[in-house]
Amino acid sequence: MALSKIMICVTGQRYSDLLINCGASNRSNVMYDYPKEWQTDEQFIKTGENRLLSSNSTPIQMDTLRYFGNATSYRFMIMTNMRSTSFELGLYYGKQLRWPLQIDGNLWAHVATSMSKEPVFHELLYVIKAKQLWCDLLCFLNSTSQLDTSQWVGIDCGSAISIPTADRLWQTDDNFVKTGTNKLVSPDSYNTLEVLNSLRVFTQQNKNCYTVPANEMTRYFVRASFHYGNYDLLKKAPTFDLQIDGNKWMTVVSNLSAPVYYEIIYTSKGDNISVCLARTQANQFPFISSLEVWPIPTNIYTRMSQTLAWLKSYRLNYGANDLILGYSDGDRYNRIWEPATPSGLVQRITDTRAIFFTPYEDPPYSAIWYAVEANSSANSILLSFKIGKTNSLNYIEAYFTEIRELETNETRQFGVYVNNGFAISGSPEYQNCTGVVITASQAGTLTTVELRPTPDSTLPPIISAIEVYTASDPLVTTGTSQDDISGLAVFISTFAELDGWSGEPCLPSYTVWQWLGCSAGDPVRVLSFNLSNNRLNGEIPEFLGNLPNLKLLVKANPGVDQPNGKRTGVIIALAIGVPIASIQVVIVAVVCFVRRKRRLAAGQGHNVAASEAGSGPQLENSNAHGESGGSTSMTMVPLIVPSHPNGELHDNMPDQGGNHTNQHPVQANNQDELISCAEAEVPVTVNAGDAGYQSSMVPDMDMEELDELLQQHEHAGASGAHTTDEKFTKAGINKLVSTDNFNSLGVLNSLRAFTQQNKNCYNLPTTASSRYFLRAAFYYGNYDGLSNPPTFDLEIDENKWTTVVSSLVAPVYYEVIYASKGDNIFVCLAQTVANQFPFISSLEAWPITDTMYNHMDRNLAWLNSYRYNYGTKDLILGYPEDSYNRIWIPAIPSGMVAKIANTTTLSHTTDEQPPDTVILDAIEAPGPIDSISLLFNMSKNNSLYYIEAYFTGMEIDDTRSFDIYVNNNYLITRSPEFENCTGAWTTTNNHTGTLTTVELRPTAESTLPPIISAIEVYTASDPLVTTGTSQDDLDGLAAFVSKFEQLQGWSGEPCLPTRWQWLGCNSGGPLRVNSIYLSGYGLEGPLPDFRQMTGLETIDLSNNRLNGDIPDFLGSLPNLKQLVTGNPHLGHHKKENKALTSVVAVILVVVAVDTSQWLAIDCGSITSTTENDIDWQTDDRFINTGSNKQLHYSSFKILDSFRLFTEQNKNCYTLPVSQPSRYFIRAAFNYGNYDKLSKPPTFDLEIDGNKWTTVVTSLTKIKFYEVIYTSRGDNVSVCLARTKANQFPFISSLEAWPIPDTMYTQMSRNLAWLNSYRYNYGTNDPNDVILGYPTDSYNRIWEPAIPPETVARIADTTVLHNTTAEHPPHSAIFDAIESSSSTNSISLSFKIGKANSLNYIETYFTELTALSINDTRSFDMYVDGNYKVTISPEYQNCTGAWAIINKVGTLITAELRPTSESTLPPIISAIELYTASDALITTGTSQDDLNGLAAFTSTFEQLNGWSGEPCLPSDTVWQWLGCTANDPIRVISMYDWNPNVDDQRGSKSDTIVGMAVGIPLAFILILVTDHVEPNILATENGEGTSFHTSMVPDMDMDELDELLEQHERARG
Repeated sequence: MALSKIMICVTGQRYSDLLINCGASNRSNVMYDYPKEWQTDEQFIKTGENRLLSSNSTPIQMDTLRYFGNATSYRFMIMTNMRSTSFELGLYYGKQLRWPLQIDGNLWAHVATSMSKEPVFHELLYVIKAKQLWCDLLCFLNSTSQLDTSQWVGIDCGSAISIPTADRLWQTDDNFVKTGTNKLVSPDSYNTLEVLNSLRVFTQQNKNCYTVPANEMTRYFVRASFHYGNYDLLKKAPTFDLQIDGNKWMTVVSNLSAPVYYEIIYTSKGDNISVCLARTQANQFPFISSLEVWPIPTNIYTRMSQTLAWLKSYRLNYGANDLILGYSDGDRYNRIWEPATPSGLVQRITDTRAIFFTPYEDPPYSAIWYAVEANSSANSILLSFKIGKTNSLNYIEAYFTEIRELETNETRQFGVYVNNGFAISGSPEYQNCTGVVITASQAGTLTTVELRPTPDSTLPPIISAIEVYTASDPLVTTGTSQDDISGLAVFISTFAELDGWSGEPCLPSYTVWQWLGCSAGDPVRVLSFNLSNNRLNGEIPEFLGNLPNLKLLVKANPGVDQPNGKRTGVIIALAIGVPIASIQVVIVAVVCFVRRKRRLAAGQGHNVAASEAGSGPQLENSNAHGESGGSTSMTMVPLIVPSHPNGELHDNMPDQGGNHTNQHPVQANNQDELISCAEAEVPVTVNAGDAGYQSSMVPDMDMEELDELLQQHEHAGASGAHTTDEKFTKAGINKLVSTDNFNSLGVLNSLRAFTQQNKNCYNLPTTASSRYFLRAAFYYGNYDGLSNPPTFDLEIDENKWTTVVSSLVAPVYYEVIYASKGDNIFVCLAQTVANQFPFISSLEAWPITDTMYNHMDRNLAWLNSYRYNYGTKDLILGYPEDSYNRIWIPAIPSGMVAKIANTTTLSHTTDEQPPDTVILDAIEAPGPIDSISLLFNMSKNNSLYYIEAYFTGMEIDDTRSFDIYVNNNYLITRSPEFENCTGAWTTTNNHTGTLTTVELRPTAESTLPPIISAIEVYTASDPLVTTGTSQDDLDGLAAFVSKFEQLQGWSGEPCLPTRWQWLGCNSGGPLRVNSIYLSGYGLEGPLPDFRQMTGLETIDLSNNRLNGDIPDFLGSLPNLKQLVTGNPHLGHHKKENKALTSVVAVILVVVAVDTSQWLAIDCGSITSTTENDIDWQTDDRFINTGSNKQLHYSSFKILDSFRLFTEQNKNCYTLPVSQPSRYFIRAAFNYGNYDKLSKPPTFDLEIDGNKWTTVVTSLTKIKFYEVIYTSRGDNVSVCLARTKANQFPFISSLEAWPIPDTMYTQMSRNLAWLNSYRYNYGTNDPNDVILGYPTDSYNRIWEPAIPPETVARIADTTVLHNTTAEHPPHSAIFDAIESSSSTNSISLSFKIGKANSLNYIETYFTELTALSINDTRSFDMYVDGNYKVTISPEYQNCTGAWAIINKVGTLITAELRPTSESTLPPIISAIELYTASDALITTGTSQDDLNGLAAFTSTFEQLNGWSGEPCLPSDTVWQWLGCTANDPIRVISMYDWNPNVDDQRGSKSDTIVGMAVGIPLAFILILVTDHVEPNILATENGEGTSFHTSMVPDMDMDELDELLEQHERARG
């Protein structure tokens, strides 16, 4: 404190009575022409010291003062007799100082000196109450006069020398950082602020840190300044991240022409503060010009939480024209205040320099003297501040002072509103500064402060200055484990090459030291090192054996030995100082198309990935025995190298600076292979613990085993082996596009197609809570030759991503921004349309920074709908043109003018960092008054969209501005700047439709048209699923998948959004698996343990080859209601278990078919075989006639053989059966042009003497005939009868299997029912035919069909709780057809083989999806125009409807007509139609005749093949018999069919006696014509022969002999 003059005057008199010249040693009268003498101050005060000021810098009259140093108060005692006295104090110090002045204990004024050469005066009229007057000068603690700047740290980065100034010493940065290189800005970029002309740039490490000493738990201002100054002459100002103590501070966007600086208020956690610069983009190297750190008092900014950092967003001095540059310009706390006069406001300046009171935050007086005022008393002041992120907490402090002393009738009052919410009232005071503090949470990025005049105010609102700070995200509370910090410190101190690494090694997570891998947990642990390919030597320390979690030890330092001296070609991978939780092999990318480089040069024996990593430091140490407590480790970095047309491969690994280069050509050997989604080179993540990484496990092994394993890996690499995408998916098959569809982008010419499962997933390793771009590409390329590109769903984790609509001629791709929830992301392809199989050509995933698209809600996925690069015709196909690998589509909308910038550089860009080549092109409206209108047709309405538009000025003198409207709603005004990219973003919810508009309308002031360079439009997903299937169920399903090879392709979320086809899941509450349907999957072996799946209600394991015992734990599943086993070798414990017994007694429902009773005959085969648990037998024991034949090209090997019948007119199989039981009987015929005649035969098929059907075989197709038949005895005879000359019957297979009594109960058992049609609707792919068992438990064949004018549908579930008694297979029920609209019918027509027939129809229905509350589906079924029943299908239930129709004609129609209440179309899944046979014969040939014929066939070998019903049907009687047409049917004649057959007496004749052996003959018929051939009964017209003869009287043998001899003589 200091005082120059005191004058005490009598009121009303011209001159003072007492004049004190403070600090003077002699009396004087040279001041202001006062005639009285000025006294010295020695008699008034005993403290302080006299000072003399230089006359060349001080007004003459103020050349002395008394200085009081740093004491807290000083007192003048003045003796006077005056009663009414005027005081005037004159003060001058040459710096801006401030303290209170009291008189007699009362506050007189706040004394304030000025930086100017003008003195400051304070006057007071005071009534003296006593003869002595006390004048006190009181010093505030922590006031400027005692502010200690010795603790201030100022670092002149890149300077070679330290520079002292009045308030501090600007130091070089040598004591604070050990990395980087000093640089100077280019001469034409010199700044008047000298400290900004040098800088330090960091090109080697990905993160470089300054360590600044601090006091623990003390708040500091930290300011970092960046002046690019074109130091590298590249004119490319870089972008990078600024961090503080492991927390992201800010993304630095440096400027080509001007300095930028960033300030933060931060509370230190320890004895230092680490300020780091992190490279986040290739070839953009961080730099820094200056770094300042200074403490701030505890009594300022007290409402800021000290658990957060507070980023200075704005600090504005309203109404001023000059910058206040910190301490040297009068801010005691070294703050920088930028001048501002918002548009429409009036600049004001105070009429006094005396400010008596200010808030604790103490803004400088030069900021308080100026202000802005609204232009009228009725108007408000509206101030807008764009904050760098959404959902932010902001601290606002505004400062006000009255600019003049108001008249009595004047008032100035206003309300302060923040974001339209009232905060406080303001009424500025003259010569006092008042402050208003507000903390406000902001959902968006625009914060507003409005000063609204009150009704009583006569003057407009006014404001002098404002500060806006934004709170950081929650700060890291614990960083990397101290054990790991200590271990790393050992490394850094041991190796000079690591000396520059400092600061937090693992945080933020996206800028981990480039040679480390860290966990994502709390505390953060170091998991892995990458210190490969150095010159380490000595032995591998034995303490490595004590690291409990070490799973992978890889070494490749030739001088490092194991303790036993054995050398290996491997590198050590571990973390030093503490146990390692796990080891991660660095994930470079997940791409499906790369070319793998096998070797860099001949003779290299170590892994190419390790040798080329390049990102690890090169170390050399003669002491690697571990005395220092450290050793080395590495992460293996697989190479991903693009192919080049010239056949060379180029190194694409980061260089020492982390930059991707293509500088080292390497000759590609002939083992290089193109890797696609069919053959993908993708890195592996090795998980040796639980630190957040998921991958295959590395087994425990000793060093020799590990060496052997890695050598094998090396050998595989040398031979050209490559990694397929089976690391990410185990389903699907590899395909190539057709040769005439090859794409110029070679990576798209291979694909993986999925034809087996309904859902197929890729498992991509990620970092939890990180955001990723994911892109999936699909190029159909007619790979299957069908010219039918499929449509299917793409899913991500538990959510639908999009519906993929592939194209016949062009690739399609889909992008999404998605935040991973764990250590992997599942990308799945789900079949949704029958016979349209999913496929994929490439899949990519790459992380994005937190600053990009930070307005997008992370709880949603954001689907890229449009990304346009306006003003060009060139496609930008991702990296390297776009550092974030985005694809930009060129566009020049109709009527727009293409523009290109008059520069090739950008000084500033947005956080989204669009590529320069995008920003420097643009479109412009045709004229300055014209708008740009952009239309985007979105895929759905009522959705949330995110739009980001990018702008830049095309010329230096661009003067254009325009308003941006989205869907006719004003968003913001933009005035693009030359060489700067600015953005504008919004989220909009389009409720009215799918058309979104973006319009740029020129403002009234603009002289140039609107312009835009690029735009991105994203569509928000539906709300993402927060929880998926229960972890218990996931564990249980994992047991199934790992146990059975047939299930190992199943992965991803099992229940959402598409269920695995063999599961059922509940739809409410926690998501549980409630059903398992694995019938017929070919599972073999015992069941796994899945006891944790307590939500199971139904388990169907039938028709597999499971064995062992039914597990005990099934008895404890609380909700199990149905257990279907149906595996002959899966049984119960021999020892009774009560829980299991309860299960078997109460809930065990064994409904599986017992195939042991099935009869399957592989006709013509010489060996038996087993297919799908069905034993196919040869036909030797069922028939004695015919000859075996073989085909060699059938797709079904059972049909490769057949039996051919060329000798007899009828040939019969005798099938043993149960009596009486119903059977399905099926006969198959595969002609296969076996005789090279191309004449497939026609013949009859018979069953037990009844005609079954006429078999019409095909040259190209396999023909099946099925019948439902009730056996009448202990066998069924199935016969093939020749009905046409030279058309010989044959048969390929014959099957018979019983069916339960509950099936087809409406069919009369007195008839045979021939299957005429059996259709599985909803698919028409021939490959989708259901070929019986095990898909159909009852072995039926279902043909796929999609009738005209119907639409194929597929169910969204594989759960079926209930079905009909006929048990159609699930795969038939889950496909369906639907009419084209809710008002249209489904009409089905069936042509029947004969008129006047009885027909049975069974139809099957299920609802394909759970209907909304507003939807109903019901329809009436009509058959031949007659109403039968009304159907309302049920979700997850199969219902049936049957009808019996007696049809006069041959055409049957079934029609499903929607009811009036139905909102959805009719639907049907499957249908069966059977035609009844004619009435079956009740009795056949007389049993006596059958016995007699049996004697014949058993006596004569030539007759041994004759079997079956001899006389029926009547048109196929055995060709050597004659039979009656009566009932009972009798054999009445036998013919000499074979002349080599003798009678029992040994005589020969041309005619055989027609008799039954052992009994008298009732009749004897002799054909007397000589022209009857032996095969007369098999006439070509197919009609049987009727016999009408005279009766032969009874006679003995002699009479008969005589009669026959007469006949012989007559024949001559």
